[in-house]
Amino acid sequence: MCAFHLISIVGPVFVAIAITMKTSIAYIFLFSIIPYYTNFFTFFGISQSCFFLFAFVNTFFNFIMTIFTSPGEPPYVEFGEELIDQLRKDCTSKPGERFSRYCRICSKPKPPHCHHCHLCNKCILNMDHHCRNSHLKGSCKRCLTKSLAWVNNCIGYNNHRYFILYLIYIFIGSCQVAILSYLPFEKAIDFDEDWMTSSYSRGGIIYEFVICAAVSMGMFFFLFWNLFLVATAQTTIEFHHYSLFPHGERPIEAKNEFDKGLKENVLSFFVHKRHSETKWWWSLIRAITVPQISSPPAFPLDWSSLNFQIPIKK
Repeated sequence: MCAFHLISIVGPVFVAIAITMKTSIAYIFLFSIIPYYTNFFTFFGISQSCFFLFAFVNTFFNFIMTIFTSPGEPPYVEFGEELIDQLRKDCTSKPGERFSRYCRICSKPKPPHCHHCHLCNKCILNMDHHCRNSHLKGSCKRCLTKSLAWVNNCIGYNNHRYFILYLIYIFIGSCQVAILSYLPFEKAIDFDEDWMTSSYSRGGIIYEFVICAAVSMGMFFFLFWNLFLVATAQTTIEFHHYSLFPHGERPIEAKNEFDKGLKENVLSFFVHKRHSETKWWWSLIRAITVPQISSPPAFPLDWSSLNFQIPIKK
């Protein structure tokens, strides 16, 4: 419990560090990397600056929305005492078994795709994970990637889309900066040559390349993993839980009824408001490229149709 309290205290500090890193990278790119090649008023300078600002605005917007959007929690639903008692007896969820439909901590039933977050101390609809760094071990590159992705919030039904878009744009921006900062980085680490001018910070350019190269490489695998989960309509918790079944197969009663196929899964995840007269691909492009504040459709709480009500033993 002490660790949980510590995380709640230092979380905002790490968010501030992430914001500082992003803004410093943007400043160095616009005022050191671009001027290394050309001035702003050339086609190369304008196009690269506009593309970077496009990625930066989307990164920052989705980062803030992920932080301040509530992940969503299930409403209270009345059930019969007999069913509640049965669920309470069947509330242990072991690896390799279907998820329990009763939360022992909240003392109430849970809809499908709902899990209890011990950091938020409540059940979260479609919970994917709680975005924090305390559990991470491993390489510096992985830790650096997670540090930039830190949002100090639970990722659930209402803010999962913002989180994925944040990952997409931080990956795009990091790749652009890493590629363009490579040549000035090579020159900066050659300490036998005189440095150019004071306006081009040697340390800043080294910092820029190292950070963005590490983030782009680490984020590639992290983003690919999350896009795979989106395409298959499942969460990180569910994938790890059900992967322990023999051959990775789920039992019949635990089939993922949210999985509607690749196209429908992607559209339902990114496009919150769909119009019949608009082409699906245009709706998808607009939803991904244009920052917008939109709420996802109401979470499907038809418990019985999602195999929630297990039979009462006699």
